[in-house]
Amino acid sequence: MSGNWITAHQTRIFMQSKQKENSQKVAAAQAGFSERSGYNINNRTSKSLRNQEGWKTRSDPFSKVWEEELVPLLETSPKLEARTLQRRVRQWRAVSGPAKEVIFLQNHPPGWQGISDFTNADNLGITIRTHIPAIVD
Repeated sequence: MSGNWITAHQTRIFMQSKQKENSQKVAAAQAGFSERSGYNINNRTSKSLRNQEGWKTRSDPFSKVWEEELVPLLETSPKLEARTLQRRVRQWRAVSGPAKEVIFLQNHPPGWQGISDFTNADNLGITIRTHIPAIVD
């Protein structure tokens, strides 16, 4: 079917069928896509297939020094910047780093609340009308 994405499951079925010595046409039919799509899958490198599955392509280069050297640096200097370590540092800060300051924004729309400092304003001569007369047509 044209226009549909080929899933990782379909690719796996195709590759398993090819390993059983089936032809390109048979393997593609079993997986549910065209023979031409099978040629495209065959031309991919094994590295791109591993990445499509979400597998790591290499070991963590900082695994030996992370706990002993880098975590103490991050704990003593929370604003420390890292370039090659950015992803790992961001993950550590999210889980184990210092707590972020929480701000609750306050919204005070005009006319909803009154603020008073208990000042006596009797001598100002201000009158507030408490009764509004009805409008007569």
